[in-house]
Formats: sequence, structure tokens, C-alpha cells
Amino acid sequence: MGPSKTFNFVLCAMLLLPAAGIAQEMTMADLNNPQKLAGDELRQLLTGAKVKNMTRQGSTRYWNNDPDGKFTASTDSQGYKGRPTTRPSSGAGSWHISPLDQYCVTIEWKTTAENWCYFVFKSGDKFYGATKQSDPSARVVEFEFGK
Repeated sequence: MGPSKTFNFVLCAMLLLPAAGIAQEMTMADLNNPQKLAGDELRQLLTGAKVKNMTRQGSTRYWNNDPDGKFTASTDSQGYKGRPTTRPSSGAGSWHISPLDQYCVTIEWKTTAENWCYFVFKSGDKFYGATKQSDPSARVVEFEFGK
């Protein structure tokens, strides 16, 4: 392979590599017939659930929603573009269901705090969170809930 072809191959590989570690960004419009969970259905799903979530930057986080509203979260800290930015970390957290039937979480990581509330939707056999419930352009995040 000549110098020009080698350069083109390396350039293409470099352009494709960063996308490998980033979670695909989805919106409500991408979901197939999303069903909003509320009330007892939401409480039953979330109470005692083992939660897995991936950030847009590629970090995977885990925690268990204890019935008392507390948990300890852990993350692999993969960070931006799939490259490790720090060591794996943990943080104290809490969760609750808001009066609007949103799943709300606070996590106190060692260097930062995280605080958010999402409406929870089921689409097929997957669960998603969105900050807006009726906006097709609202970005969604995927969750795995297990018992």
C-alpha cells in the first residue's frame, strides 16, 4: 500500500473510532409506540430494581433502587469518545417518583453531582427516559431494569 492509500486508511479508521464508544442519540420519534409508565406500574418497576444506564459519553453506570430510596452507584468512567477519563468510581445516590410520575435520581459522585428526572416509557421490550413526554424531538436515554 502506498503512502497515499495508507494515509486514507488511517484517516478513515480515525474518523470511525470515536463513534464506537458513544451511545447512539435517540429521540422520542425513534421509539415504536412508546407507552408511558405511571403510578403503581412505575413504582412496581422501579422499587428494588437493578438499574443499568449508559451516558451519551459512553460511561456505563449501575445501581440498585433500594425500597428506602437510597443506593450506591458505580460507573466505569469511560467518558468522552469511549476513552477512559478517570478510574471507575462510585457515589451515594437516592431515587424517588415525583408527583408528575417521573423517575428522579440524585448521585453524589466524588467530583460532581448528578440530578435528573425522566418520564419512563416502554417501547417493545426496552425502557427509555425522556424529560418531555409529548415532544417527538426530546432526547431519550435507555435504561435496563431488572429484579
